[in-house]
Amino acid sequence: MFDNEDYTMQHVVPYAGYNGDFSKINVLSPPSMGLPAFMDIEGNFTDISTAKFDSENPILLAFGLDVPTAFLYSVFIDSDNKTVGYLADGNGVYVPRTTPLTIPVFTVTVNNTVLAGDDFSQTAIIPDGKYKLRLAVLRPFGDPGNDEDFEMWDSEEITFGE
Repeated sequence: MFDNEDYTMQHVVPYAGYNGDFSKINVLSPPSMGLPAFMDIEGNFTDISTAKFDSENPILLAFGLDVPTAFLYSVFIDSDNKTVGYLADGNGVYVPRTTPLTIPVFTVTVNNTVLAGDDFSQTAIIPDGKYKLRLAVLRPFGDPGNDEDFEMWDSEEITFGE
């Protein structure tokens, strides 16, 4: 109610605020939700350290977004933290948040085939070895050219080959 106003009339102003620096907010759903996680094609959670997968038998990376993002990408990185290649369907622009009723999780197909080359027009099979999968999500108001503006999640070590 406002001063000097007819008290028979009520005003409702919907508001959902955020108290803090919105550009520093975490975008990924918290680990307490069990995400990000790896699943087999049937949707069963799997242990990435023992999973066997390749281009013929992929697995899925499942993750949630508490806040929409303007850009996300997923890459394999080597032990020197250098990018080996981008997952073909693990990149997105203007990705909405996940919600239990509409989009409970996003999934990315994970195998040993990646996009490579300066323009990502080539596919390549990454060499046998140990890697981590990195999911990088741009925070609100972030600069896609600045790694510090991304929330990054790295998987446990993944081994290709024997």
